[in-house]
Amino acid sequence: MLEMRLTRPSSAHKRLLIGCNRFVDSYVLRLFACRSNRECWSGDLSTGPDGCNVATIASRSAGTDKLRHRLTVLVFLLPWLIGFSALFVFAIAQSVGYSFTNYNLLNDPKWVGLGNYRALFADAVFWETFGNTLFFVVTLVPGMLALSFVLAVLVDYRSRASGFATIALFLPFVVPLAATALVWRWIFNAEYGVMNYVLSLVGIDGPSWLLDRNWVKPAIWMAEMTLIGQYFLIFVASLQTIPKSLYESADLEGANGFRKMISITVPIASPAILFNLVTSFIIVFQTFDIPYMISLNAGATMQAKAFGGPGWSSTTYAMHIYHKMFNEYDAGLASASAVVAFVVVCSASVLLMRTSNRLVHYEN
Repeated sequence: MLEMRLTRPSSAHKRLLIGCNRFVDSYVLRLFACRSNRECWSGDLSTGPDGCNVATIASRSAGTDKLRHRLTVLVFLLPWLIGFSALFVFAIAQSVGYSFTNYNLLNDPKWVGLGNYRALFADAVFWETFGNTLFFVVTLVPGMLALSFVLAVLVDYRSRASGFATIALFLPFVVPLAATALVWRWIFNAEYGVMNYVLSLVGIDGPSWLLDRNWVKPAIWMAEMTLIGQYFLIFVASLQTIPKSLYESADLEGANGFRKMISITVPIASPAILFNLVTSFIIVFQTFDIPYMISLNAGATMQAKAFGGPGWSSTTYAMHIYHKMFNEYDAGLASASAVVAFVVVCSASVLLMRTSNRLVHYEN
């Protein structure tokens, strides 16, 4: 009787087997046909496999297209990611490791812990070069942004001269900085420089710009102020996106030029202002080329290879790292100084981004 029941199932057994088959078929179809849509796993099984196929085929296609798009972007970014990882991430990690060692590029590194950082913060030259860099950051960043923004507004207002002005302002940024620095070094020469010649025409005896501790930083400041090409172009592009109808509406309401600048131009251009603020801070904090070339042979005898003279009066933070690394061959101390610079730049950049939320206005 048992064998008969197994070989000849009753109608109740048939209904149970059919229900089980439908249950299994439903999940199998959901697994292979709709596995990209997780909602099918928690859906109502009573709808059957057909309902799942019809409802999810569009979402599965969209998900596949999105995945294909992301993979395509990743493939195009892969060369840059490999280069960034090899040249930057690895270099940063190596610098952090060397900052805890005594390493002179010839012998094996020896672990010294925080000794390099204690020696760095106790070094008077470190603080002098850090102060020089802060001087350039505090004076150059606002000056470059203000000058580039004003010139961009004038070019946007007088569109006929925009082509010539753009080329003239961007040209110093394209020319190699070494060549630019040599030109400015000739301009500030105390004996036959153009600057002192112009001052002599109005009866002023020009100073020894590059040999005087009080005048070398203002000379470098004037040379750096010409490198506003990229900030100028970004401001021009931002101003060109402002609808002219806003200015026309302001004219109808009787707003003057200053009111339109504060209420229309600056708020809409605020994202570009923030971008230029962050990038200019990073660039100025790492300034090296122009101070290095302008102050060439201006240092004292004991510091002639470091440049940035007279003394250390024009030595920037980046020049100090270069001096420690390639003149004194102290890779450990140079790495510690580089790590400090990295922390300062990252912290200031994050602070600027966080504190600008209420001041920057985006389209949405």
